[in-house]
Amino acid sequence: MQNPKQTKLKRFAVLALLPVLILAGCTAAPDASFLHLVGSGAQLNTSPVVTSSATCPAGEQLLGGGYTALVSPGDMVSVTEDYPNPSSANTWTVTAATGTQVSGSLLAVAYCFTTPNVQLGVLPVSQNTTSSPISVLQATATGLASCPAGSVLTGGGFRVQGLPQGDVNHNSYITAEGPAPSGASQPSGWQTTLVYPVSTALTAKVFALCARNYLAPGTTVNQTFTQLNTLKGTVACAPNAFTSGGGYSLTQSPEGLPPPYTVYSSFSDTESALNFTPSARFNAYQAIGWRSDLTFHFGWKLTMSANCIPFPR
Repeated sequence: MQNPKQTKLKRFAVLALLPVLILAGCTAAPDASFLHLVGSGAQLNTSPVVTSSATCPAGEQLLGGGYTALVSPGDMVSVTEDYPNPSSANTWTVTAATGTQVSGSLLAVAYCFTTPNVQLGVLPVSQNTTSSPISVLQATATGLASCPAGSVLTGGGFRVQGLPQGDVNHNSYITAEGPAPSGASQPSGWQTTLVYPVSTALTAKVFALCARNYLAPGTTVNQTFTQLNTLKGTVACAPNAFTSGGGYSLTQSPEGLPPPYTVYSSFSDTESALNFTPSARFNAYQAIGWRSDLTFHFGWKLTMSANCIPFPR
């Protein structure tokens, strides 16, 4: 017969072990730095068209991406692709046309979810743009890649097709690019709009990345600017939210065809994004907004947007 005191000690040991066993059967929360910034650069003057890709390491999940072109002021850069590459898993690809006379580098940026024991079920969605004339001189092409019901938009991008080779004056004629809000200001997908001369048959494929598990829906946050020539536009998320997808919208003045403009950068506004080393890890508290560096014509209005997702808990 067991000693009553020994029996009590055994019961206490089992009770003390239960929380450990329960936690072991649950999914742990992400680590403090649940985002990983991956960058890959390519020299721009090696070819008229240059491509750069950034791939998330094994076990990490691509949430979104962006780019920055590090060139001299005034150099024209036409970014024709900025998208999650369906032919290479967890890879963000950026393509730019500049001509060999432009020196500098094109940097692709991927935002990767780092926690291996949390499966987000990220689903890529794509949709082609639909074109229609808006005047005898201009046409527009708009596409919306919608996330399935119950999923959460994390990022998105585009691939432009039909741009004449060497035409780098209008940054692919994209006038709007970013999260598309629903009536509740929660983004329903990714939208891209092109405004271009009717003599040019432009189309684009629009991409969205949609997480089916774990993440809470984001909110689209906007900020509007009006300024002459060079401008850095930024939009910030509320506290305890991050962004892995954002964009811009240019409202043109009523002057006919769009005047030349260049979008040099479109990426999460981290503190060290322009100076990071490839595959540098950074804390999600730095990915709290979206940034674009661009030149555009006087009289245009720039609206920046960011898809702000609550920090995982």
